[in-house]
Amino acid sequence: MSALVTWLAAAFAPGWPERAAHAVAVGLLAAAAVLIAFALAEESSLRGRFRAVVRSWARSAAATTSVQVLADGTLIAQSSTEQTARHLLDAVIHEEDL
Repeated sequence: MSALVTWLAAAFAPGWPERAAHAVAVGLLAAAAVLIAFALAEESSLRGRFRAVVRSWARSAAATTSVQVLADGTLIAQSSTEQTARHLLDAVIHEEDL
């Protein structure tokens, strides 16, 4: 129960409307990127289009992920949905291979 209270306190801390609006905007950006890539994929079947979009999302995620190695050998990988969606949209706009 205390974990729920802690999560709610953090979720509704000052500035939560802006964080919520940003999360919704990033979700819409990602959805738009996937839909545009799906519509423009040069595959004839729905399954082929789906696979093409998954591959292009994975390539975009790989291109926008940074990896950091700490002194103790721990790996920290950082990526964001917003960066990945922007990279995918850029690839679609410039007609790179999906």
